[in-house]
Amino acid sequence: MANDVFTLADDVEIALFTYPADTFIWGITRWNDGDKWQDGTATEDWQVITGSAAQVSIANGVAVDQGFLRPEPATAVVVYADPNFDPFNNTQIRSGTPIRIRVRPNPDTAPTTWVTLFQGKIDTASASYNEEFQNTVFLNCITDLRDWMNYTAPDGLTVDPVSAYAWNYLAEMNNQFTTGNEITYDNALNGYLLDGLDSIDPVPFGELLNQLLDANLAALIYRPITAANPNVPYYYMLSEEMPALDTATTDVDFEATNSANSKRAGFYDITIGFNTDEIVNSINYSTTLGYGPENRKNEESITLLGDLSLEITTLHFNDADADTWANQITLGLPERRVQQLSARGINRNGVVNQNLLREPMDIASVNANNANILIAENYFITRIEHSITPNGWLATFDLWKGR
Repeated sequence: MANDVFTLADDVEIALFTYPADTFIWGITRWNDGDKWQDGTATEDWQVITGSAAQVSIANGVAVDQGFLRPEPATAVVVYADPNFDPFNNTQIRSGTPIRIRVRPNPDTAPTTWVTLFQGKIDTASASYNEEFQNTVFLNCITDLRDWMNYTAPDGLTVDPVSAYAWNYLAEMNNQFTTGNEITYDNALNGYLLDGLDSIDPVPFGELLNQLLDANLAALIYRPITAANPNVPYYYMLSEEMPALDTATTDVDFEATNSANSKRAGFYDITIGFNTDEIVNSINYSTTLGYGPENRKNEESITLLGDLSLEITTLHFNDADADTWANQITLGLPERRVQQLSARGINRNGVVNQNLLREPMDIASVNANNANILIAENYFITRIEHSITPNGWLATFDLWKGR
């Protein structure tokens, strides 16, 4: 057997942060080897419940809407065929139980190194039984971002009564939101100076977060792989952190032909097209401080596609910043691009292609040159979906050309 051959029985780990087997959960096996949990103690810790998992699906990304990046909570679905995981039989299979999904890419050369693909909590669970009472259990899992965005500061929020930066807002919002994980940021990157906030009225976090993202052409990304603390995996990324695609250093290179490139990943399915939902050719903007309304248009695009307009009020403190911001939004024609591609997570030699362990806003190149297609372009990765079963591992990537 080749070195570092990845097996789903041993190198995928699903764990709940709960009590050991002798406290609540009994008889949970690993994938195939039949070993039972050892005696434990009444102390909560990560308990491996990979058991008879039939499928693990993970989705992590942002949505692109008229050039703006909308945050979405990462999700995971774990499917079991085992009555031990029926939520009516198992007291720990319940909403709110922390859950973590990890993989071990190098089981021989780095047997203690695991890569976290998802860490969140169980949201819903259900079990179905067929006529022979064989069951299928679905654990639907989600990250704390949903709760963060649904939270409303009941007594208002004070950041600065005059002006502040996005990270000032985020610091105070994290202070208010004390029931889950925080959002991290780099306060050395200020972005645009924004209108201050001193409110005694309730402040909904989701609406305010989108205003911060829009004003800085920023993204909120989930980083379970590279986060220093997997419990705080969401990161606020300003536009000045996003490199120019044409000259950017890539994180993975999708290539149609074999090569010795250390960043290479093959692909077997690719979708090319364009989507007018991702662009805007007319923008009418004003600020919360009373500047505007101002307008930017692409007449050629309007003639071709009709009016794809956007009406928006921004938080910019300085009028000139609002104009600079508006000029950064591409008012262009829809461009043919690679929208999505899929790749196998395990190479033919049985080793994980670690180039596919990516996070949103990583940069990918796509290269193909044959009689049917010619592509040599860089893209932002906006969404990653992993589907892992005992028979294989499929990774699907949504791509974006940027502004």
